Amino acid sequence: MRRHPKASIVVLARFVLPVALVALAGCSGATSSGSAPAGSVSSSAAASSGAASSGAASTGTDLVVDVDLGGRTVHLVCQGPIGGSAPTVIFESGLGAPFFAWGDVQRPLSLKQRACAYDRAGLGASPAAPEASRTTKDIVADLHAALSKAGVKGPYLMVGHSMGAWPVALYASLYPSDVAGAILIDPRGPNVSAEWRAALPPAAAGENAAVAANRDELGAFEHDPSMNPEHLDLTKSAAEANAVLDPAGPLFGDRPVMVLGAADTHTNWSDLPPKIAATFDKIWLAGQKALVAESTAGSFETVPQSNHEIQSDQPQAVLDAIEKVLAGLGG
Repeated sequence: MRRHPKASIVVLARFVLPVALVALAGCSGATSSGSAPAGSVSSSAAASSGAASSGAASTGTDLVVDVDLGGRTVHLVCQGPIGGSAPTVIFESGLGAPFFAWGDVQRPLSLKQRACAYDRAGLGASPAAPEASRTTKDIVADLHAALSKAGVKGPYLMVGHSMGAWPVALYASLYPSDVAGAILIDPRGPNVSAEWRAALPPAAAGENAAVAANRDELGAFEHDPSMNPEHLDLTKSAAEANAVLDPAGPLFGDRPVMVLGAADTHTNWSDLPPKIAATFDKIWLAGQKALVAESTAGSFETVPQSNHEIQSDQPQAVLDAIEKVLAGLGG
């Protein structure tokens, strides 16, 4: 089971850097279809290469496409049978993760269900956007344009990991008729960072090194877009998610929202003093339970023997959740 580094690496880095390094290491595989014209479907040879890099099965209906958004492209990979009444599954990655981070789920899922993953701007085979600072709204605008131009029609079952829950929420707010439901994989509630910052004591001489490191990271990292490969201002991005989640009433109404919580996420901040670590635990879980409450059909399941990247640690749990939600939708 994959574990995140501890000790001197602060909590935010644990959630970002391991995935970002995977993205950098895998870029050459993700760009295998990069020779295809922007906005067009790749050749079957390129499609097979793209399917291999994502770990998804090639079914003859693969769509591996670099969608032209006007001066830059977004790399989109869809596999699985076309047609039928079930919603198409759309994967939304956590910060810094390329499309093939979903490979352990997309591969078996594509044998019977249409599913799409993509590289956000600045990741994998998608060139960076020209803006020095981007937010959740930019992610949603790119995704909506890419799906529309590629002819991937709704409704969608949206599956978001970590801060990928934020664009899922905003997408559901802007395009409610396109979103049949959501599955959130160890999601990061948009209030978590602010509440973690508030839980840390004021700076003091000789303080715990992990406390000092987390205070620095929760400040600088979240506000400085240059510190992540997507150039996301995470503070503004969280605020945009809160803007659609805070109003009274469940955002998703009676559409299902299933949250999968990792059993071992708390180990990522266990080097903090016990009382602060316990508070971090409560804040993290409260953020996830708040997302469950955004649906009258919300549910929560803890996935045993999993850390933050449940889709890698326990991909079968994600597959089971997708199957369960699709069955409830009549798919």
